[in-house]
Amino acid sequence: MRSLVKKQIRQSHRVYLTNIQSSINNNTKEFWSYIHSKRGSTRIPGIVHFGGETATEPQSIVNAFANYFSGVYARPTSGTCATPSAGSGHCFNMPTISESEVLRSIKRLKDKFTAGIDGIPSFLVRDCSTVR
Repeated sequence: MRSLVKKQIRQSHRVYLTNIQSSINNNTKEFWSYIHSKRGSTRIPGIVHFGGETATEPQSIVNAFANYFSGVYARPTSGTCATPSAGSGHCFNMPTISESEVLRSIKRLKDKFTAGIDGIPSFLVRDCSTVR
């Protein structure tokens, strides 16, 4: 009986894996659900290394991201004219955006969105938005 049960378990697992592999293109949520179940972890990294330091707490991880990306953009020097740090010399007017508007927009981000130019996936931005 034991060998029969083991054989059936192996066979069922093979069928399950075959179904997962065939549905990757059609149902990515099922695929990622399987991956997350095998990893047994959250989507937010537990350890981040930046500037010779290691962050393990949620707030310190978010701060490490903020420190990294704060060097990418220049703050406006006067008024509402913001100049990209790339040095293009072009100014553009920035409307005032409240923190609540930003948080509302972040909550609407979907997992299927790919990472932007900064390389950060949308789920990470959304999941980290509640850390203060």
